[in-house]
Amino acid sequence: MERYLADLLRGFSGAGVATRVVVRRADPQIARELGPEVVEMSGWTKPRMVAKVAFYLRARRWLRRHSGEATLGLARVPGVQVMVCGAPISAT
Repeated sequence: MERYLADLLRGFSGAGVATRVVVRRADPQIARELGPEVVEMSGWTKPRMVAKVAFYLRARRWLRRHSGEATLGLARVPGVQVMVCGAPISAT
């Protein structure tokens, strides 16, 4: 998913669309390579479920303050306009 996100960000940048990435934790080197502003919402790390809920609540609050900006999520984060899902395609 990170590779796909990097491709999307390069595409947006090439089209002149300003982007911002909101994450719970970011590797500084990867954040520099992505190019756009990276908003890190670190906090609790244990227990895992509490950390996820805390991130979702912070992200939702942040998204409300930045409403009107296009938002894309790689996880189920309340408030994003488009969620990219990495589920495999099943042959039926």
